[in-house]
Amino acid sequence: RALSEEEIIKLLKWWISYLSKGNQYDTRLLKFTRISDSSQTLDTIKFYLNPHKISSDIDIPFEVIPYNISKNFTQQELTDSLKWTELPLINSAKLIVNHPGLETDPKSAEKVRHHVLAKNLENIPQQDKETIRLYAKGMGDFC
Repeated sequence: RALSEEEIIKLLKWWISYLSKGNQYDTRLLKFTRISDSSQTLDTIKFYLNPHKISSDIDIPFEVIPYNISKNFTQQELTDSLKWTELPLINSAKLIVNHPGLETDPKSAEKVRHHVLAKNLENIPQQDKETIRLYAKGMGDFC
């Protein structure tokens, strides 16, 4: 069934507590729990968003837990208990450069250039930097 964000938060808090006691869980819990009115189920989640690296108000990939939910948990809970990892910048870059609004909305493009990509390029592997530069070639000179 579909759960509200508040219900998802309560469910995940319970689940983290349940798992911390060494209990096993049935994967159907994840498969059949939908987030709000979307078709997104908990079993599709692979990543969480770090708002210090990637703005929480940009479109995020389907496999990322909504920030309104993840902000209620520690990084340790997200990674150790829920087995999600921080959304890599390379994944975000691909989504960002394919976003149709960036070509027509200079404000959005500026936000992406400086607040997402430019400030984080120093902290990623060289191979990822090159991939991001390739993604960005068609968007303009921001890398």
